[in-house]
Amino acid sequence: MKSAQQLKHAVEEKSIIGNFSKEHEKFLTERRTQQRREEAAVPPWVGYIEEEEMKKQILALSKVIYFIFFSNQN
Repeated sequence: MKSAQQLKHAVEEKSIIGNFSKEHEKFLTERRTQQRREEAAVPPWVGYIEEEEMKKQILALSKVIYFIFFSNQN
């Protein structure tokens, strides 16, 4: 069992396959990170035909909810 682990370690460290595996993992990690950034940075109205009108309505709704929440705090 120990020799199999040593062989695996040697292949990973000193071969093209090992280098490929490391680069592939690095690529996948960077890709996931970029996807999270792209998904997190897009407002909900982006991509719709009437973006500007949708933006105004969503932001107006936020103000109404804020007003209702804080007006009931008395």
